[in-house]
Amino acid sequence: MRYRKKPVEIDAFQFKSSMPVDQWPDWARDAWGRGVIRRRHKRANNGELYEEVMVQSLEGAVIGTDGDWIIKGIKGELYICDDDIFKMTYERVE
Repeated sequence: MRYRKKPVEIDAFQFKSSMPVDQWPDWARDAWGRGVIRRRHKRANNGELYEEVMVQSLEGAVIGTDGDWIIKGIKGELYICDDDIFKMTYERVE
């Protein structure tokens, strides 16, 4: 048997380390305030600093980097999606 995913609209935004939290959507700022989303600085092997985002998802803490998408699912759950997968899976709703 074959199945197709039901069309579902979700909320999402693309994480950019240069984007201040006050420019995030309301639901993401709320999650930030509750500690469900956190930012953290890491040092690469070459010594360069970069920023990650960590989301407490249903599967536990998940790490994302610049360009990944933070998605709010249909039950309010949050998760991270790679940019390539996001673009293959979702289209913008006007």
